[in-house]
Amino acid sequence: MPFPHSRQDDSTTGVDSDPVANHEMTVGKAWKSGSFRIMIALALLSVLATAHPLKPGTQPVQCLKPTTPQECAARLDSLAREVAFMAKVLEGKGIDFEKERKRLALADSAFDIPHDPALILGPVAAKNTLAVFTDPQCPYCLRLVPQLDVWLAGRSDLRIAIHLFPLSFHERAMPASKAYWAAARQGKFGQFFRTLHANGSKDLSDAAIDQAATTSGIDLARFHKDLVSDAAQAAIQTDMALAQRVGVEGTPTMYLNGRVTRDPDGDMAKLK
Repeated sequence: MPFPHSRQDDSTTGVDSDPVANHEMTVGKAWKSGSFRIMIALALLSVLATAHPLKPGTQPVQCLKPTTPQECAARLDSLAREVAFMAKVLEGKGIDFEKERKRLALADSAFDIPHDPALILGPVAAKNTLAVFTDPQCPYCLRLVPQLDVWLAGRSDLRIAIHLFPLSFHERAMPASKAYWAAARQGKFGQFFRTLHANGSKDLSDAAIDQAATTSGIDLARFHKDLVSDAAQAAIQTDMALAQRVGVEGTPTMYLNGRVTRDPDGDMAKLK
């Protein structure tokens, strides 16, 4: 089933939101207004944005039925005018059609997502990878924590790679993300992650982080040193830059073998 998430652009309100609902609110403005043509226009904009004029001597693509190149060109011109009109309609409804076009393109893309082996849950060498961009304070990420182990228990060929994406409006997200990374430096990420979030705990105070580290057998002196290191900050910035490249807008966002997934259960069931 689809998982809700907290959006990065909710920072002005600090409200956590459902990705499907947010997407439907954006696209739904066009859809519910009876403008199925607007959605078609988004796809056409993508095609026309990358179209090139025919080279001399090139056979033009035929239209719906055999016709002259002039008639086909006229139809394409008419289509271009229609798309331009739809773009204006989108703008009038407050919808950024270029952003939506990129969103559609990203949704159909497969990315090469590098992972930190120390931040992997499950067998490190598993052939299938579920990359999870997460914020430790995101309520939807917390709901996802026990489900991660359910997926791992159900598939021996699956590994889950955690990526750090602390949202600015979550006060404890950054220190907790650094704690994830610091625990991983000692090979204790899995234990620390499960201990910190045991029983759905939302406590990310310094005391709770230290207690989870102690319970996980982590060297606290080294842990505290790593927490405030430039390397910790750099690791998070690297993950956040990666998130931007692959189109992450909120947490949790998941990619199964490089493709974004809103239905991990269904998509994993299709794996061979």
